[in-house]
Amino acid sequence: MNAPAATAAGASTSKVPIQPQAPTTVPAAWILPGDFSPDTTLQDLQRRFGTGNVKVEEIPGAEGESFRGVVLFPDDPSLRATVYFQDERSLLGLAMVSIDEDRSQWKLAPGIGIGTSLSELRRINGRPITFSGFGWDYGGTIIDWHGGELAPASDEAVFARVQLRMPQDDVGEKAYPQGDSRFSSDDPRWKGLDITVGGISVNFPGEDDL
Repeated sequence: MNAPAATAAGASTSKVPIQPQAPTTVPAAWILPGDFSPDTTLQDLQRRFGTGNVKVEEIPGAEGESFRGVVLFPDDPSLRATVYFQDERSLLGLAMVSIDEDRSQWKLAPGIGIGTSLSELRRINGRPITFSGFGWDYGGTIIDWHGGELAPASDEAVFARVQLRMPQDDVGEKAYPQGDSRFSSDDPRWKGLDITVGGISVNFPGEDDL
């Protein structure tokens, strides 16, 4: 497999279950995983979104790596998405669709999108959420949903991941959780802090997983 197993939003962390229904307030076209599947090809993307909205280029991975992949809607931040493949040379075996734009219209089926607050995630989940501290490549990744509504089924092949973020201009101003450690959404120290979803992705099984 040449494509990354995960980017910063797709580290070895807890997963979000894929729900079959889409929220009525979000166009179905921008709900993940939607029509994406492991056998989605470059040509499929071009037919679905238009050739001019599908650009093959070097895309970022974790820890400074880069890979050959696809950027959807490269000139429109509200629809931009990064697509990784198992085979980056032939662009076959879709591996992951990743979103991290502030104004993105893309949502996960449970209604989670860029900017969703940690408190709202906690409310939807119904149980505490454990996440890693900020300030490194996998900072803010959800580690454990503790069996809540967003916890994945154990046999789920296609799964979503969520990564949290903190405001960059608050660095050094407020005591946000930092570093490669585990933190809880229910810790009173984080109450009132601006912790929100900064990245969402949907991962698809590779040949070895099918």
